[in-house]
Amino acid sequence: MKGDRTMNYYVFGSRILMIGKKGKDVELLQHLLHKMPFLAADGTKTTGRFDEKLENMICRLQIYFQEEPDGVVGRDTYRLLGLEVDEYWPSSFPPLGMRSLKRGMQGRDVLILQNRLAASRKDYAQAMTKERAGYFDRGTQKALGAFQQDCGLRATGIFDDASCFALYRLTGIGSRLLQRGKKGHDRGYDVFCLQNRLRDKGYLHAPANGIFSLETEEAVKCLQQENHLPASGTIQNKTYFLLGK
Repeated sequence: MKGDRTMNYYVFGSRILMIGKKGKDVELLQHLLHKMPFLAADGTKTTGRFDEKLENMICRLQIYFQEEPDGVVGRDTYRLLGLEVDEYWPSSFPPLGMRSLKRGMQGRDVLILQNRLAASRKDYAQAMTKERAGYFDRGTQKALGAFQQDCGLRATGIFDDASCFALYRLTGIGSRLLQRGKKGHDRGYDVFCLQNRLRDKGYLHAPANGIFSLETEEAVKCLQQENHLPASGTIQNKTYFLLGK
């Protein structure tokens, strides 16, 4: 993606993170971890440097979600952060942020952009057309422009580095399929965000814990039924459009 990048700019999810790494992706990782209430706050700052304190937070995240605690952010830990990185790398599926996006383009990265925008705000979802998922149309341009303006960015309607950083920092859900009992898709920060949205809408009464439980599945089914979608209990493209505040 073109723009004013420093030598430390890396797309979030594009590399394994561990002690010694530094860059904007590490800074974004720190932002996300600070939002997770199930991690005890320890005063870790958003420095963009992967140090021992950050390694400790990653270990606690992994332990909480019953993963092997190695303190390294690889495929499985990216999943806990709401990314499906192993599906990005075929040439037709570039990861979100690897290229600038604008009207007329299409791909899985466009679909993820649409899902994350739609799930964050109802007015963004209303600007877009569900039937054109994965295609950057006029509605997507309008929704992105509104998001940029709301974030204090220049409302160009073009998805650039600054928009990508803001999108991941401010939206917690929309990058992958979520489903109860499906390994790699049934727990993580995005499930926690999903549960909070369902609670806000009155569909879920159990506390949000980041685990896709039976109660969460039933709440999703109710949401889908009331909006004339098949009650699969699975969160994917069209259901993301129902989650905006």
